Amino acid sequence: MRLGYSPFQQVIPSTQKEIDIVLYLADENMLMEVEVIEGTPIKNRGDTLSYFVHPFSDGTEEKVEELLAKLPGLSVDQRSGTIKYQGKEIKKILLDGDDLMGGTTKC
Repeated sequence: MRLGYSPFQQVIPSTQKEIDIVLYLADENMLMEVEVIEGTPIKNRGDTLSYFVHPFSDGTEEKVEELLAKLPGLSVDQRSGTIKYQGKEIKKILLDGDDLMGGTTKC
């Protein structure tokens, strides 16, 4: 038996000289659903990062800051509401080309 494969037993007659063995993955190792997303969820163009947020969201987010905190490299300071990328304060957040924060980058 191999880890991750279904157990299999077969009686082999002593007269049989060859046997083909096929290993089948155990049901718990099978994927229930696969989502294929075109391209990468993060694109870097000069000083601008673009995120496709769906891969990072689990649907439990009630506020924008909860979603932003899940994006790689971004953090939201809980006290000041300042949004940072890799520790540096960011200047502007655009959503579909519109300024999300109305000129301020605080949540």
